[in-house]
Amino acid sequence: MGINVNMDYSTLFSSLNSSSSTDYTSSLSGLLSEYNGIRNGSYSKLVKAYYQKIDNESSDDTSDTEETNSTSALNNSAQETASKIASSAKELSDSADALKSSGSDSVFKKKFIQTTNADGTTESGYNYDTSAITKAVKNFVSDYNSLVKSSSDSTDSTTITRTSFLKNITNNYSDGLSQIGITVNDNGTLTLDSDKLSSSNMEAIAALFTGSNGYASQVSTYASLIENSASLSTTGSAYNSTGAYTASGYSSITDLFT
Repeated sequence: MGINVNMDYSTLFSSLNSSSSTDYTSSLSGLLSEYNGIRNGSYSKLVKAYYQKIDNESSDDTSDTEETNSTSALNNSAQETASKIASSAKELSDSADALKSSGSDSVFKKKFIQTTNADGTTESGYNYDTSAITKAVKNFVSDYNSLVKSSSDSTDSTTITRTSFLKNITNNYSDGLSQIGITVNDNGTLTLDSDKLSSSNMEAIAALFTGSNGYASQVSTYASLIENSASLSTTGSAYNSTGAYTASGYSSITDLFT
């Protein structure tokens, strides 16, 4: 078979001048360039750099999440402590109120009591209800110690200051408390000698606790103040820049008396 020299062979190459030929050539060139990048390691480096960036961003997000969780846990712990303090302060305020009254509902009001002696004989008459008074004082000492111990975990400056004032008040009454069987310990807590309390003069106990300016009244006042500051700590406060947990609404020691 011969070649027709008169044939127009230009049509065989016409597609090379078309738009599709140009696109094909461009795509082929791109593939060759990408293939060359794979062979010399450039593509591998690009992929590694990309995923390294993703890992770093993920690590930053994890770090931020951990920091947020840590702060949240710290705040929750402080709020739990504040809630415990507020509850202890409320109980102390109630038990102090039970001792401070000298009116008709006072635990120190004499009642008609009939007692049986060891020999079987009975005596009756108006007298102090020693059992009720002893129970009330025991409750007071227990609640007082609970508040002092729970407040020792507080980092709220207002609560700490008010607890310190409460301890100072108790120290001022240490001599009188000692006479009825209550010892003020170095850590601020109280130790009760139940036998000494029961055998003490009930009038002396009444004189110590009752009255508008008596020991129980002063303790009740400061217990209420501590309850207030601790309650604020559970809802309106946060750690400051030094790491201290401070109740909102109190900026100076003058707030103690407002």
